[in-house]
Amino acid sequence: MNPYTRLDYRRLLISQRPTGYYNILYGSAGTNIACCVVDTVTKHLPSENFSTHGFFAEAETFLYQTKDSKEAHYLCAFLNSEYVNQAIKLYQPKGA
Repeated sequence: MNPYTRLDYRRLLISQRPTGYYNILYGSAGTNIACCVVDTVTKHLPSENFSTHGFFAEAETFLYQTKDSKEAHYLCAFLNSEYVNQAIKLYQPKGA
């Protein structure tokens, strides 16, 4: 596989929309899900002096994009809930 093919493996990079969407992210590893919303619609976080001018998720994260702020925050809150955390425990690998 050449570097350009690897960079867009399974079209996971080119299928992302860098601006105009709410990005729901969570890691692909770890004991507990840690989910967040990255806002590229309003391009800033109200409580911080931080702005986004575009965003791409990397290889170790799962990504869902939506134009609806309420959907993004609802999904993020649900994924961060204790209900989901307990429901996935049976399917997670256990260490030695």
